[in-house]
Amino acid sequence: TLLPWLWAALVVELITSFGRRPPQPERQFIAWLAMTPILLFTGVAAYASISQRHFHWPTPGYLLLFLPLGDTLYRGLTRGSAAYRWSLRATAVVSLAAMAVLTTHTATGWLKELPGLAKPLPGSENPNDPSDPTFECVDFTGLERAFAERGLLDRKDIFVFTDWWFLAGKVDYALKGKLPVLAFTRGGNPRAFAFFDRSERWLGKDGIFVTTKTLAEARDRYGRYFVRISPLGEFAVGRAGRPEATLNLYRGETLTTPYPQPYG
Repeated sequence: TLLPWLWAALVVELITSFGRRPPQPERQFIAWLAMTPILLFTGVAAYASISQRHFHWPTPGYLLLFLPLGDTLYRGLTRGSAAYRWSLRATAVVSLAAMAVLTTHTATGWLKELPGLAKPLPGSENPNDPSDPTFECVDFTGLERAFAERGLLDRKDIFVFTDWWFLAGKVDYALKGKLPVLAFTRGGNPRAFAFFDRSERWLGKDGIFVTTKTLAEARDRYGRYFVRISPLGEFAVGRAGRPEATLNLYRGETLTTPYPQPYG
């Protein structure tokens, strides 16, 4: 987490590194290195739809600026400046408090119990776009049990697939490697899942689709690749026993056509 005043201090370091007299080549060198990712990726985030929530892309540039900021802080503390001393203490306290709140909320979702935050943080029926960003850290506890109850675990004749590489990773983690997981992503961006396995290997086999999509959406999107798609039920995921999202399970019976991958 980059606190607002830390970000402001880093920007000040970036700007003043070029205006110091006498010039300090080492600070200017760091500033030039930092400026490239900051300007480039901030511009991408501002104008390109591909950026989505990728506000962390400029982070390497800001990390470099902690070097001159640390030097400035050291010099201020050496001079006995009360402003530097109190700012350091306040930053430490606020950072620890913020990390404690975010960490405990990520684990338990306790902020949802507060009246003022229950509505802004309601969870999401779509893990691809959660209203509560910390929901992305929630494991799909119960998915392994849901598969076991349906007799789907440790079988050699079925595979699992999702419609998003991020979701595929969470599903694979929840199933503990007991079934192969593929990513049949629309738009052709399966990331590393394009290399883990190939849909051609599963021709003639059944695929279990884990998704938030409705049955009609599942059939519209993947019906051309299977003989038929039928529902297998649903299960809830969440924190501290609180359901926050519903995932649907569908069986794609007999894969007839390989799902196209953009690379690999």
